[in-house]
Amino acid sequence: MNLRKKLWSFLAFDSVGWVATAALILCAVSGLLLTIPYDASNPYLSVTRLVTANPAASFARNIHYWSAQLFLILTLFHVFDHLLKNSEKNLRSAGVWLRLSASLAFVFYVMISGFILKGDGDGLQAQRILNSLLSSIPLAGQMLADTFVGPSGKFLLLYIHHAATATIIIFIVVYEHVRSLAVNIRTFVITALFLGFLSFFLRAPLQGMNEEMMKGPWYFAGIQEILHWLSETAYVAYGMLILLLLFCLIFYMKLKPKRITLKLLISFTVIYGVLTISGLFFRGAYWQWQWPWQAESRISELLVPDHISLFRGDNREIISINGRVEGCLSCHVGMTGFSDAHNPRNIGCYSCHGGDPLTLDKSLAHRGMFRVPGNLSNAGSACGGSGCHTGIAERLPRSLMATLSGMISVDRWVFGENELPEGHATVGDIGSKTPSDVHLRNLCAGCHLGNEKRNPGPPDWLDRGGGCNACHLKYDAKALSTLIKLKKGIAENDSPAFHPAIGLAITNDHCKSCHSRSGRISMNYEGWHETNLKTSDLKGRNDLMVLPDKRVFIKQPEDVHHKAGMLCTDCHGSFELMGDGNRYMHKEEAVKVQCTDCHAIKVIRTAKIGDTDQETRLIAWLRGYNNPDAEIILTQKVGHALINTRVEQKGKILKLIRKSGTGSGLMNPPAEACTRGIAHNRLSCDACHTGWAPQCIGCHTEFNTKENGYDMLTGKRRNGSWVEYAAEGLAELPVLGVNETDKSVRGGKITTFIPGMIMTLDKESYRKGSGKTFHRLYAPASAHTTQRTGRSCKSCHNDPLALGYGRGSLTLTAGGNWVFDPEYKTNKEDGLPEDAWTGFLKERKGLASTRMGMRPFSISEQKKILTAGACLTCHKENSDVMKKALSDFNGEIRLRKKTCILPVW
Repeated sequence: MNLRKKLWSFLAFDSVGWVATAALILCAVSGLLLTIPYDASNPYLSVTRLVTANPAASFARNIHYWSAQLFLILTLFHVFDHLLKNSEKNLRSAGVWLRLSASLAFVFYVMISGFILKGDGDGLQAQRILNSLLSSIPLAGQMLADTFVGPSGKFLLLYIHHAATATIIIFIVVYEHVRSLAVNIRTFVITALFLGFLSFFLRAPLQGMNEEMMKGPWYFAGIQEILHWLSETAYVAYGMLILLLLFCLIFYMKLKPKRITLKLLISFTVIYGVLTISGLFFRGAYWQWQWPWQAESRISELLVPDHISLFRGDNREIISINGRVEGCLSCHVGMTGFSDAHNPRNIGCYSCHGGDPLTLDKSLAHRGMFRVPGNLSNAGSACGGSGCHTGIAERLPRSLMATLSGMISVDRWVFGENELPEGHATVGDIGSKTPSDVHLRNLCAGCHLGNEKRNPGPPDWLDRGGGCNACHLKYDAKALSTLIKLKKGIAENDSPAFHPAIGLAITNDHCKSCHSRSGRISMNYEGWHETNLKTSDLKGRNDLMVLPDKRVFIKQPEDVHHKAGMLCTDCHGSFELMGDGNRYMHKEEAVKVQCTDCHAIKVIRTAKIGDTDQETRLIAWLRGYNNPDAEIILTQKVGHALINTRVEQKGKILKLIRKSGTGSGLMNPPAEACTRGIAHNRLSCDACHTGWAPQCIGCHTEFNTKENGYDMLTGKRRNGSWVEYAAEGLAELPVLGVNETDKSVRGGKITTFIPGMIMTLDKESYRKGSGKTFHRLYAPASAHTTQRTGRSCKSCHNDPLALGYGRGSLTLTAGGNWVFDPEYKTNKEDGLPEDAWTGFLKERKGLASTRMGMRPFSISEQKKILTAGACLTCHKENSDVMKKALSDFNGEIRLRKKTCILPVW
């Protein structure tokens, strides 16, 4: 019992009011010491410099901060203690109570002004909010804002009022209240020791200038939460004035109204406490809701561990970047290999890697650092939070390369888990229970930008994802050599000498790790087709190539654009690859560039570089396109800039500056054959100019319980896996079909298709009673195998593969009957040849494609095509009669000779 009394006697060494007074004195004295290193004209630089390089000033700043927090908390306790004990009546006069109540506004002002005077991003945001609150007060609002806050980003007026006006007023009111500032020595020492202990180990908060998560101090977070829900700032200002008025009037209230008022104040305090907790812990970047226990949540640091260094111990240079100290460069100043835009001399290390730039202690500096910045899990902070790529970081997670929306929705539809092959989905929606979701985890979901890059190193075939790194990370020989030495532990220094580049040097190899599968457009483009051959078949063959994942490819004609030295990014720009902010279900919706943007008889949309959006202008600067008056092409669909094009001589000459650095070339208009007549106005460019497309025939998919499975989303092994068994893969001219979603022409565009899946799906192997299903679905495909010479007329009008019947012979008898003899046997599931899309002169019912609105030719369309094909059995495709038929086919039919055979239907 005696021990408890002694302990309580020690802890309750004085009244709350006197401890608050001791804290106020310590706050004022430490603030006076800070006036020497603090620079109101450049506050953020001066504060970051003293925190990093001036231990005594940093300690004084910590004392200043923690004593202010203690003073605020104890003052509020003291006020409520007065009210609950009804002791405010003991004051000498009502005037004293009124002045004490009014001083609460100055307490709030001196606290928030001190927070603002840090000059960091949080402080600037708080300054804007305070200015808005004061300005919203009727009549005197703007004068109050001009008097006590001043212009945004300017701090001298605020500094004077913080250090002098408000502080003096608070001291006067405190003195009037207690008639003395002589704090008990024991009280003062204990308070000072307590605050000194906190200040030695915990740094006063200081944030960056362009963080994606900006919050005021803890006592201000509730106001921010209220402002989030209210449309008018004035409502908050009125509420604060009413609260202050209630405090002033409570002295005059009788017992009953006072009890009601106290209940209202207590209720408000509880509600405001809940709102404060919500703002501090449940609000993340851009004030978006988050659950604090989730891994990706971000919470404001209320306690920042960083002990005061008694001795600096070295003479390392303190380097300032963009108006703040960058402690990282005290160690890493010698690194090279960066692109200009990401050189630490321009942006520092912290803007990308995070961590703590305000300490020279290695362990503290690396605390919370992003080992691999640019992963989508941290891109909002590492790339967008720095104020550099905010818009891109926001829209990238909605891009198809991040969501895999089309892949997920089609897969689920085929498994019978979706009603249609469309709808918006994301990788985060993929569960682990249903057959399709397990299938996606086993075989598909690894190719998305959200897949974490966990270790340093160049992006390679088996290291997919990595967010921004997937495209923008590039290791040269020196950076790679440095990395290898670090991994082996034989580096010359603790700090690596070379850093991989982050920039726009995006090669086709960056695309291949993902786009070498499915439609295989990366490999098609360079002229390689996947085979079923083994690595043992390479011997003695110079037309084969093996990838790091052991797949074997055979040489095919390359795309003419690749032959000309063009990269993938010469056509596909930032708003396609990183998304434009919209959510798309399938890739054909997201792709906005088309052949006719560049190969046009008359260019449709153009703009000067200087008149384009900020992102385009930045890319132009990075690529050295320094003429703002240079005229470039805009895509016809949405006006995206093709930054490496040039429009000269009023559109008569169109040029392309190749991003590979191999010079420039003319972009010619379409040949006369492409635009002659009206017969082919429904044809896409791909329909004629696709040289070949990969086509898989026959596939069996089943779940093998004995297979050593792999979960691409968790990176963990699992028992059992879905496996696919492919039959035959061919590289031939694509099948043609109709895209009815393209409204540019009546009836829809005729374009290219390949087998999406001619497949037996054995769901029974995964779950008993699920059975087996057969699917014959073709998918739209832009094969990226463009050839200068288009396919022949007969390869469309007289070829059963092009018409969707499958391979075989298609002949016209003397009696006018078309006869089709298939090369492949018919499948017992639907009676069609194994490689067919539709029946000969038959019409598919229901969905026949992996897309809505896409189909094989109807019977009437088949007859029209075959009628022209009948003519081609005798007439050469470049003959006069066939050229005339392009403009007036029916007229030529009427003028036909008697020997001409027309099909009989």
